[in-house]
Amino acid sequence: MRASPPAGTWWEVKDGRTTSGYNQYFPGYQFGCRGDQWHKGVDVGAPTGSRSYAWGRGRVVGRGDDPGGYNRRIQVYFPSVNMSLTLGHLLDGSELRVGTSFTRNTVWAKVGTKADGLNHRHIHFRAARGNHGASPIGPCEDMNPFILWDALGLPS
Repeated sequence: MRASPPAGTWWEVKDGRTTSGYNQYFPGYQFGCRGDQWHKGVDVGAPTGSRSYAWGRGRVVGRGDDPGGYNRRIQVYFPSVNMSLTLGHLLDGSELRVGTSFTRNTVWAKVGTKADGLNHRHIHFRAARGNHGASPIGPCEDMNPFILWDALGLPS
């Protein structure tokens, strides 16, 4: 049996709520596949510093800072389902280090700030099949993060 998520979480983000859905159309959005205007990921908005909890057992395989894109990010891999997840727009210094193994409900990172140029405080989740290593998942190679969520046996 899987451990229950902490109370008050949405997509395992404390006090979270979906602020942008997967493949949602945004006129003028510049980060879609080949410049299209489709949002490739799920954004979960929450106050700065809100904790984000691990969805299952895995390992941090990448970490970086991409000003104007993901900003502070980590890349995680779930070997049991051979899928990866990029978490972007994190609070600087809050994220797990590369090589760290984690289990369900481990704190991965915390929600970043609007000071990073974001229009709202949120964590961006982008998923893909396979191990993408240290490289963040691009908008043309992604899949709906709910596919990973479901593969890990999390409640819908």
